[in-house]
Parts: sequence; C-alpha cells; structure tokens
Amino acid sequence: MEQETQHFADVLLPVPLPGLFTYTIPLELMPEASPGKRVVVPFGPTRIMAGLIRKITTTCNTTANPKEILEIPDEEPIIQEEDFLFWEWIARYYLCAPGEVMQAALPAMLRLESQTSVALHPDFDGDKTTLSDQEFLVVEALQYTDRLTLKKLTDITGHPRVINLVQGLIEKQVVVARETMSEAYRPKRVTVVDLAQPYRDEKALEELFNTLEKRAYKQLELLMTWIRLTGFPERTAVILRQRLLKEASASPAALTALVDKGVFTESAQEASRLDKQPQEKDPEELQLSPSQEQALQQIQDGFSNNKPVLLHGVTGSGKTEIYIRLIHEAIKRKQQVLYLLPEIALTSQIINRMKAYFGHKVQVFHSRTNDHERAELWKNLISFNGHDDDISVVVCARSGIFLPFRNPGLIIVDEEHDHSFKQFEPAPRYHARDSALMLAKLRNIPIVMGSATPSIESYHHATHKRFQLVELLVRYGSAQMPKVEIANVSEAISKKAMRSHFTPQLVHAIKEALAQKKQVILFQNRRGFSLRLFCSSCGWHPGCPHCDVTLTYHKSINKLKCHYCGHMSALPTSCSECGSKEIRTGGFGTEKIAEESALLFANARVKRMDFDTTRTKDAYQSIINAFEQRETDILVGTQMVTKGLDFSNVSVVGVMNADSMIYFPDFRSFERSFQHIVQVSGRAGRHTHEGRVVVQSSRPTHDVLLLARQNHYKEMYRLQAEERRLFGYPPFTRLIRIVVKSKNNQLAGGAAHDLAASLRNALAAPVLGPEYPLVAKIRNEYLRHILIKLPRNKNPGAEKRKIEILTEEARKKSGSSKVRFVIDVDPY
Repeated sequence: MEQETQHFADVLLPVPLPGLFTYTIPLELMPEASPGKRVVVPFGPTRIMAGLIRKITTTCNTTANPKEILEIPDEEPIIQEEDFLFWEWIARYYLCAPGEVMQAALPAMLRLESQTSVALHPDFDGDKTTLSDQEFLVVEALQYTDRLTLKKLTDITGHPRVINLVQGLIEKQVVVARETMSEAYRPKRVTVVDLAQPYRDEKALEELFNTLEKRAYKQLELLMTWIRLTGFPERTAVILRQRLLKEASASPAALTALVDKGVFTESAQEASRLDKQPQEKDPEELQLSPSQEQALQQIQDGFSNNKPVLLHGVTGSGKTEIYIRLIHEAIKRKQQVLYLLPEIALTSQIINRMKAYFGHKVQVFHSRTNDHERAELWKNLISFNGHDDDISVVVCARSGIFLPFRNPGLIIVDEEHDHSFKQFEPAPRYHARDSALMLAKLRNIPIVMGSATPSIESYHHATHKRFQLVELLVRYGSAQMPKVEIANVSEAISKKAMRSHFTPQLVHAIKEALAQKKQVILFQNRRGFSLRLFCSSCGWHPGCPHCDVTLTYHKSINKLKCHYCGHMSALPTSCSECGSKEIRTGGFGTEKIAEESALLFANARVKRMDFDTTRTKDAYQSIINAFEQRETDILVGTQMVTKGLDFSNVSVVGVMNADSMIYFPDFRSFERSFQHIVQVSGRAGRHTHEGRVVVQSSRPTHDVLLLARQNHYKEMYRLQAEERRLFGYPPFTRLIRIVVKSKNNQLAGGAAHDLAASLRNALAAPVLGPEYPLVAKIRNEYLRHILIKLPRNKNPGAEKRKIEILTEEARKKSGSSKVRFVIDVDPY
C-alpha cells in the first residue's frame, strides 16, 4: 500500500517573533486543512496557542522535528490570501512581527482562548494518605471526570489561591496541568414565542378566546398582543419573548401558563447583536449642487485613471453628500465600502446620516464596539455575497483597515489629515491613511481621501500628480465662510479687560449668540481644570512619581492626575519643599473653561466633551445628541469638537489658547495649528446664518493665525513645504524613530549611544540623536530618541532591513530584560 505524503503547515502565531512556524498536519486533519483557517498548536514545552495556516507544503521548512497540529476548528477560512498579503506589507513597512499584525487585526473573540485545566497524572498510584484535606477534594473530583478547570477547582475547594494548591499537587506528581483552547465568541441567543399549531385553526382559536375571556383575562391580553404584533393570520413575524411581555404589560407567569397549556411554544433562535435600523431616505433622490456634481465627476475620472483621489473641500462644502453618492453606486454594483474616520466622536453623526440612506447595510466598528459585536461583524463580512441583508458599509476608526472585505468597491478616508489615524502603542505602529492607500493598491480598490485641510504629504502628492486633486472650495447652498477675528490676549491683560480666560471680543460674541438663541463651541486642547499646581513662594510643583511630567488638577474628582500613566494623588495642602501654604494653580483645561463659562453666562447650559467625559460607550452620542437637539448652549471640548461635526445652530466658535498649539516643539506644529483653527472655525455658520470665530492669542500677527483667518491653505502649504525641503522633513524624507527604554537611565543612554553610532556607520542617511524627548520618563522608564531621515531616492526596504538588523543586535547586546528598543516608522 502506497504511503500517503506528509504535509506541513506554515502557521502564523500572535507572538512578537519574526517569520512563520512549521507544524505537521496529521493525516486525519488533512481534509480540513487550508490556508486562512485557525489551528490549535503546541508552542514551547507547555503552551498551547491558536494560529492561522498561511500555506501548506510537502517540504519541511525547519531542521527541528516539527510538532503536530492539534485541532482545526473552522469549517471555512476566516482570512483570505489578499488579507495575508496586506498584513505582510504592514509588517515589512512598519518593521514589526507578522504575529503582532495578526494580534491587532483579529478580533479578540476569534483568537481562541487558552484555558488551564488539571488532570490526574498518568503515573499516580492512587495513594491519598499524604494529601491535605483540600488536595484530597481535588483528587476525588478528578476521579469522576477527565479534567477540571482552575475556576471549577476554586468552586470545589473554596481555596482562595487554588493555583498554589495545584502547584503542590504537580510537584507531588499527583496531577498534571494542561491547556485547552476554546472560542470565546458565542452567537447571541434569544427566546421567541410562536402560536402552537393546533390553535392556528380559526375555530380552535375562537374557542380559546371564549375560554380565556371567562377565566384568564391577562392571558387573553397576551394572546391578543401576540396577534397584533405578528399580523396573524395574514403574516406571522418572529416575536421576542421580552418584547411580547413588555408590549402586553404582562408577567412572565402569564406567559408560562399559556406555554403550559400548549397555546404558545417558546424556542431559542440565533439573533444579531448588530443594529438593524431601517432606511429612511432614498439615495437616488439626493440632489447635488453644480459644484458637487463637478467634483463627483472629477473623482470618477481619477478612479478611471487608477489614481487615489484627494478631495480638498472647505468645511461645509458637502463632501459627505458626495460620499453618499459614491457609496450608493458601489452598493448597486454589489460591492462593499470601507469608510474610515479618525475619531470615535465623528462616527455617531456620520453613522446616523449613513443609516438614514442605507439602513441596516451600514454598521460601525471602533474601539468602543464590544468584542462580541466585532466578531459578529467580522463573520458577516466574510459571508458577504451581495444580498439585500448583507452589510455593505462599515464606518470605522483606524483598526477598520484590517476588516475582511470580500468584495470591496470603495475606500473613503475622511479627515485624512488627522494624526489620530496613527497607531502609537502597541505594535504595529501603522498609519491608517497610508495603510489604506496600500490596501487600495494591492486589491485595486478606488480610494478617496477628503479634508478641508489636507496633510502636507497628501497635498504634495496631489500637486505632483501621484494623486488626483479635486477641489470643492465653496460651501453648500447659501452658507458663507465664517468671519474669523484674532483677539490679542496680551493687550487685554495689559488693559485689565480679561474676564478670567476670556477676552472682551469672545465674551461679547458669546453673549450675542446666546441672546439670539444660537449655540457656541469653545475649543481648548488640554483637558483637566488646571494644567499645574505650584508654590508661589519657591516655585515647586507636584510631579508624577512615575513620569517626567507635572500633574494636572481635575476639580471634578478633586485630585491631581498624570495623563501619561494615570497616577492620581490628593491635593497638597502645603509645599513639600519650603512648607508654604501658598499653593496656586496655573494654566487651564476644558474643565476650567466649562466651569467659568457657567459662571460668566449664568443662564447658559454648558457641557464638556473630552477624554474624561466620554469614557463610556454611548457618552459621545449622548453629548452630541444633546447639542444637536439644542439642550446645550455652550459645548467645551478638546480636538474632538474641531472636525467633521455638523451642527446647524452654531454661530460662534472660540479658540481659547492658540499659542499652546503654535509653539509646541514639533515640526508639524504650524501645520496642525492651522488645521485645528480652520477645522473648528468650520463648525460655525454652516447653514443660513453667518458664523463668527474668535481666536485668542498673545501673538496675533503670527503667520499661522493670519493664514488661518483667511483660510489660505495653499500659502500655508507653500511655506511649510519650502521649510521642510530645506531641513529635510516629510514629504521630502521618510522618518524612522527608535525609542530606547530602560528603568536604568544610564543603561538607556549607553544603549542609545551605541546604537546611534552603529546606524551612522551603516546608513547613508542622517541619524540624529540620541536625545532626551520632551517627556524623558514615562511609567518608570527612561527614554532616548534616535531619529533617522531616509532620503526619498533611496531604497527604503534595504535601509529598513539594516535598521532592523542593527536594532536586533543592540537588543541582544543590552539584554532584552533591561533595555527595550521600539522602532516607529513615520512617527509624527
């Protein structure tokens, strides 16, 4: 008999190690094995892990004796070849392990959970005389079952530290510990109520009515409610048990009685966790203005030329309506759409607008989406075949680039300039806009990127014909661009005209808006109440014990808080240096602005939108809804309020402190200051009335402020491009930052110095540093930065490989437990 050929699987595992891992495929599992399916495999001496089959071969790619795959739980692949190719590009470009990309891409509920269980040791002779009472309980229980989980053992023994108990039994060779894998995702199950078959006869139902009317009126009400909700007998819809009881205002006992009598049947069904909002508007009826129609045609021309499209449209120009038309065309072709947004705050408004036109075909995916919803969406996208019930549009934050679209027809990157598209921790440290561009190229998907203030890089590519540039420079309808004025803070202070942190111009504008029943947005790019506390006698200020920063005062919790590590401490009553009781506050954040607004404008209803007030899943939606429904007069917020939001009744926008953005030590500070000011200005006067914007600054003649006041993007781009060409910054170079971290400051400095010297010897590119960053210690780790500027005309792949090799050599030399090296490509 001919021996069957042995097959091997190269498996991708979610570990920060390079390459794939080779396993043998048992003959009985061979029919089930295919690329893209999950597998359960042993890893190391004791661990069991879940991975993905990358490819199947008949040759072994390792000199070691490969272990066997233990299980293949999937009937169909959950990852396609196109997904793998994209993941591999992410790993290569952003210099990280493929397993780290897998960890970021795959929803937690689909990764399979590892669970430790305990079984009797195969050599255990049954002697229990040396066991303690609790150990005896464990052994007794294991004699009636193959294995028990640690949780089950805790319940049996009542031992608070059952792991110690198990460890003792392992040392005595009484038990062995094993790991098993199970899928965390479980479909949602609901109970539905149906009318039993005998009572579907008209005569039997009439007799039942008469009986219940005399003896059980509550049960009769339940039956009548079921008939009303289902439309019986013309049609019969599925009715949830919970809904039936609520609509009938009935008790569970009444329903149970009808089930016991054989009137109703109850059964469990699988139900979706995803929102199924009905469609309200017809996309065919959406009317575009002549300028929008022209822009739409130019976008389609760019698609025909296989070019990415940059849509430069001023705030309020109607970019979203163009997106809706493009999405509608994709859905008609039975294709899917990826709609990327930088902020969760933006999704609530956009998702409502999209669902009004496309109903259940639109779903949302971001960090506040729970794990079960993420897994269900993933499975829905995998099974897409263009049916009416399929999900066609996903509105999502940056992690949406990893979703497994089966037939993608369009990618939209809205607010493409926003730095929130950049992932900083953990790896992969990707940029969603740039990754979306590569995804579009790999899979031949049309992509449009929109912004009122495009990034310097994107506009540079557009002006050099790499992207198709489409401009939409007039607001939709009769709306006018807001009037922007710059208030001189220094002058107001010298004249003693400031009202706390408000200039006279801003106070007057707010009062005028409130008198006209209009709304106000105030932008301050710092949260908290006061940015620092200090001693007025000696200048001491309380700092974080774990980070090299001062603590921020949060009045709502009456504590000092570190915004880097989360450390909190009580307010000091005296200076720890000189003992003085003269502790003052300095600076201001959103919390203080909100409090002062409520005091200055006594009848105004004030709300705040920042990281502290939007921690819960629905907090964004609640704050935005209240503002849309005019239940809030003044909305104070961080950059969350600066872009993308569309409020019809906002007439005044105040920028509280433009200087803190302009003078931030970053080569992008002028660009981002311009973007923030123009974007937040665009929230004013978006419909019929003219908006007014007051920008507060101590340097009112600064170029950034003057250009933002005129919304002169092209001149800002020209000045910034000229400066960056001169000093060698993007888009004229590629930046790679290496962060060296250690709990020992000297070790961090020495390792960084040695690595920088090696890089200078190996690379034909400027290597800057090592330098202390702005915050030189975070979470008890000391930091050094090395910055590499790769010229655009060099082969980035070869240079990156050198950087990777030298960093790995430095890691081995320094000792991985003492010094860490983090490579961040395109870090700013």
